[in-house]
Amino acid sequence: MKNPERMDARVVCELVGIGRTALFRWVDEGRFPRPIVLGPRVRYWLRPVVERWLRERGVKVDGGAR
Repeated sequence: MKNPERMDARVVCELVGIGRTALFRWVDEGRFPRPIVLGPRVRYWLRPVVERWLRERGVKVDGGAR
């Protein structure tokens, strides 16, 4: 069962409107929240954290389809 609060890089990129390379560059530069890392190839972001980051930048967030 998937957890709708967990978003992988693909979903985050779609929500934020950037590419995967930019996402990880922003994370490395401290411009975007770090993901939760469960393993070398398993990482995710929590939806409320990403939505809060967007709201802090003036982006209206509807809460997303959960």
